[in-house]
Amino acid sequence: MSRLSAPVAVALAALFLLLPSGAFAADVTGTWRIDREALARRFEARFEEEMKAELAQLPAEAAEAVRADVRRRIGEMVARMEGTVELRGDGSAVLSDPSGPREEGRWREADGGIEIRTGDGRVWLARPEGGRRHMRPRDRADVPFTMVLMRAA
Repeated sequence: MSRLSAPVAVALAALFLLLPSGAFAADVTGTWRIDREALARRFEARFEEEMKAELAQLPAEAAEAVRADVRRRIGEMVARMEGTVELRGDGSAVLSDPSGPREEGRWREADGGIEIRTGDGRVWLARPEGGRRHMRPRDRADVPFTMVLMRAA
């Protein structure tokens, strides 16, 4: 194994120190939208986890009927979700939802993800997971689910 010469090692070290902290991170700028399929899977998994004991007490046919009804209801709910998050290169962010107001704020890399602060003081954290961003309010442990975002086409 060859070693770098001292001048090359110093030059590389200086280069790394001068680069912005996120220079080697994946580019997250652009528009992200709700991934309805992934979100539905998360809701279904949460239902199974929360209701495991209750479902186990039902006859198999009844338990499957409950699961089918819950999947249908989750599908209907998720089909209406249309929000987007736009992360701009200048650090600004826009959260849009056809059923609610458009929110503007700022984003930055933080805690292994993207932190978004809206103008009304809310803070969201979107962490990467499997090519998606899993976003939830940073300071609200009472929110029971994570929004799943994917890059908009």
